[in-house]
Amino acid sequence: MMRICDALLVDHQNKKINTVEKDMTEVKKKIGNYRYRILALVFMATTINYFDRSIIGVMAPTLQKLFDWSNKDYAAIMVSFKIAYGIGLLFMGGIIDKLGTKTMIKYHF
Repeated sequence: MMRICDALLVDHQNKKINTVEKDMTEVKKKIGNYRYRILALVFMATTINYFDRSIIGVMAPTLQKLFDWSNKDYAAIMVSFKIAYGIGLLFMGGIIDKLGTKTMIKYHF
């Protein structure tokens, strides 16, 4: 009699495990596509951000002619930008940590 009960118990536990595994597989399928879409969006945003900052260096000769800047003027502008960028990162990092990423993204756009 014990062997039959043990066999039924093991069979019942296996069915539960199989059901849980099926549920997890369905959840993974639902989440799987969104994860890569979000990753692609973050990658594109980061690429555009760095491209936007680096294009200023490429456009330096054109900007110097257009606005009649000397090399010292251009250097002062770039140093000012980098200092302001660094200070902004220091303060905004703490604010984002306190308010939360979702809140900051919601108010950013």
